[in-house]
Amino acid sequence: MSIGLRRKTVAVEPHSKEWETSASQTIKLLKELLADAAADIQHIGSTAVRGICAKPIIDIAVGVPVLENILKMNDVLEKSGFIFRGQDLPEQYLYVCGEYDFRTHHIHAVKYAS
Repeated sequence: MSIGLRRKTVAVEPHSKEWETSASQTIKLLKELLADAAADIQHIGSTAVRGICAKPIIDIAVGVPVLENILKMNDVLEKSGFIFRGQDLPEQYLYVCGEYDFRTHHIHAVKYAS
């Protein structure tokens, strides 16, 4: 089992402990990078649910008190492999991890408690 998919590819795999480990490591790194800019960071989506099959891309939600403040962190995040992809939904910014056409993580920055 693995983490990640090539863009425009769909695959579903049995749950993997590797997903939990990767999510925990990524959350730890985000907490270090964002410090007080993030109120809460959680592993979300199907890879967070034990026992179900899922698309092997780790989804993480970052709750920030002031959504626009995360944009000030883009340089720091990018240096650590979090690539800013813009506003994918209203009131949400998307960051991705992985190579040019291969994605391992989607980081969803949202307004905390919204």
